[in-house]
Amino acid sequence: MKLLNNIDFTIAIAPNATSIEQDLLYIKSALLYADSITLISPMASTFFQLTNEADRKNDRTLYSLIDKVLPFCISSDPIACANMQPVLEQLGQVLYSKQWKSIPTTLKMQTSKALKTFGCEISEALIKLLGETNCNELIDLVKKEKVRLYNFQNQFSNSPDDYVHEFFDILTRSVSNTQTFPLFDNQSNNLIKSAINENIITLNDSNVFNAQQAGLTNALLVALPSFEYATTSEILDIRKELDTALIRFRGKMLSYNSEIQSLPWDEEFEPECFRLYQKEIAPSVLEIDELTKDSGFLKNLGYSVLADDSALKSAGGLILSVAAAGAVSTFTEIMSSDAAMLTTGGVYAVGKLANAYKEYRDKQKGITRKDMYFYYRAGKILSKKHGKRS
Repeated sequence: MKLLNNIDFTIAIAPNATSIEQDLLYIKSALLYADSITLISPMASTFFQLTNEADRKNDRTLYSLIDKVLPFCISSDPIACANMQPVLEQLGQVLYSKQWKSIPTTLKMQTSKALKTFGCEISEALIKLLGETNCNELIDLVKKEKVRLYNFQNQFSNSPDDYVHEFFDILTRSVSNTQTFPLFDNQSNNLIKSAINENIITLNDSNVFNAQQAGLTNALLVALPSFEYATTSEILDIRKELDTALIRFRGKMLSYNSEIQSLPWDEEFEPECFRLYQKEIAPSVLEIDELTKDSGFLKNLGYSVLADDSALKSAGGLILSVAAAGAVSTFTEIMSSDAAMLTTGGVYAVGKLANAYKEYRDKQKGITRKDMYFYYRAGKILSKKHGKRS
């Protein structure tokens, strides 16, 4: 089993993606499992650059960003984009002309104002295209430093070959890095597969292990009930609540790697993950579910106290009050009562309750220490929050 102090995921989404919905889906599974995340996403990177006030203050930078993002906005508002294109080209000719410095200040201010207006319109169209909720969630994660964004050095509109080359370069570096777990979308996986087939990159055992682990955990976590409906805030809350259980889950997931022979970009990868789920994970989750159903405190009391004739005779109405008012709260109240007020039957019942509660707690500890408890419990929480929508 591989030991790591920090589990880092690198998520890559192909340049031609025109949505960050897929970004968020990959991010959520990584948030639930990893300690740190780097996102390689041209769409997300462009969005952050375009909405960055510092970038919008420089006319040439703003022009470059608008020119870069305009193609992504066509599906959102094709008429507006078509009208902007010729005007934007004219602005570009003015901005990058040798005479720019000698142009009157009034004209420069008009040009700057036009660019800022275009920038706002494009930004609004981009948010509409990407979805305001998705944008806000991603902004929040970046601000909280839960997600790091890779900043592209090249501009797609000015040098598409260099831009694609940079994307491919960061993909190959990520998949060859033994310190991170690469989690790529289908198109990015296809690029890596082609590079391997052409002997452009060669992976060692650690690289293979990391790719399998990232792909396997993502495949399992996104399959949790109602996972697609959960917000990133809810995912972070689940992660916080189940932090201890996650340690055991990670250990189990790392050991499952030996069951997977293919890689995320291979056709057999998803079927292998499914077979592993059916063989190992589903039975483990079912076992935890059954143990949980059998470990209810009131149910244990029914077996250990109510089924005991002597207990029924001596405990009197005490047991009924426990069942009616709630076992744990009543148990606490009884234990804090004046001992002199307890009858012989009451003392006997308290002893039986104490034993039943201890058995319950022991069972609960055993359940929460199961390797797959994290996966089981995360699914239960998501089902409770969003079950009606699935």
